[in-house]
Amino acid sequence: MFERLYPVLIAIFVSAVNTALTFMLVGGITLKSVAGILGSIGGLLCTSLLASLAGFMLHFTGLDVNFGFLTLGKLLWMTKESSGWNFSGLLTAGMIIGASGAIMDASMAVASAIEEVKKANPSIGRWGCMKAGLNVGKDEMGMMANTLIFAYIGADMTLILMPMIQFGEAGRVMPMMRLINEEATSAEIVQAIAGTIGLIMSIPITALIAGFLIGKRPSHIDEYATVDSKVSKSFVPIALGVIAIGVNIAYLISHNISASQVDKKEQKEIVSEYVKARIMEKSEPIEIPGSNALGKGLVKNEVLKVKLLSGTFKNQQTLVQNVQDPNRAPLYNVLTKPGDEIVIKINGSVDGIEQTIMVNYNRDGYLIYLVGLFILILTIVGRFQGVRTAIALAISIVIVIKIMIPFIAEGYNAVFSSHRHIGINCTFIYGDHNRV
Repeated sequence: MFERLYPVLIAIFVSAVNTALTFMLVGGITLKSVAGILGSIGGLLCTSLLASLAGFMLHFTGLDVNFGFLTLGKLLWMTKESSGWNFSGLLTAGMIIGASGAIMDASMAVASAIEEVKKANPSIGRWGCMKAGLNVGKDEMGMMANTLIFAYIGADMTLILMPMIQFGEAGRVMPMMRLINEEATSAEIVQAIAGTIGLIMSIPITALIAGFLIGKRPSHIDEYATVDSKVSKSFVPIALGVIAIGVNIAYLISHNISASQVDKKEQKEIVSEYVKARIMEKSEPIEIPGSNALGKGLVKNEVLKVKLLSGTFKNQQTLVQNVQDPNRAPLYNVLTKPGDEIVIKINGSVDGIEQTIMVNYNRDGYLIYLVGLFILILTIVGRFQGVRTAIALAISIVIVIKIMIPFIAEGYNAVFSSHRHIGINCTFIYGDHNRV
């Protein structure tokens, strides 16, 4: 955990320096720039904390990187010049730097809005300036959240097509359940959500600081310092309760998900599926010499007794072999302990299990709670506007996965298909609404 912090600390420092220089060059040495800098750094720290914790909880190695036909992460790990790099820390550092531009954008928009409001109405006080900044920030938050998340979805469009492709006798080698639990996919999701949460948090931080610095003189009559209505006061706790219940239900449902590799006709006889399993017991490892020329240590072969949480043989117990080889990239080693949940592949017939294969960590449960945290923060900061943003994002993602991707898989023009969800985002985020 602590080793991965060095690249992270460097990324935070570099991003903070870049933020300060950018704000001072663009906006000059002013109170607006100071507020924007501090708000941006606050957002970056939130992103850093979330990305670091997620990387630790989800066992990210930073090696699941491909470049064309090259398995780039593995090659870098095997290369002498880069074999000592902290790849997991580099992955987290990339998430921080990748989010810094959008966070600066949001902070500058809020700080500039507060400065203009103060110029237009010099009598407005600190609280009025803060409210004005938050109101502007809600719209900025809605569109920038879409910008970050759909930038990552667009970059991985080919990967999203994988679950729809049948590879002959191999079947669907990358069903959605396996795809989500792969490190590369999970890392993209974490990057999008952690960056967006950092962006959202930078808005109230900037509004508070800018309101305090720019709106120095309190006024007797403050047009923005309105008292929240009863509906507004009761909305947030009700919404948070609904979100918390929904997230827990989604987590429970995810435990029952399995993904078959065979067609529906064959499922009556053949079983070839990816399922969730919980480790009940773990044998003492048997150590054997490895065949790899690197010679970094002995190969540990352990047998896990697992309870199947989903699939054809749900609630049954079986054994699965888990090999820990120090001579191969850490990406391919699954470190386990009793109580952990994993993804395994089951081969056999409806009469019984013939083969079990270790696949990966079960990451989607953590991702569900991370998404839940994102929606909670979106609701707390944006209130009604935050909920509208969450709805717009959800509908857009459903349209991309359920309509756009199938159209592309059928051979329709990808550019034409990609324009279908834009109007829905604007309708939900910028539609007429009362400020809360």
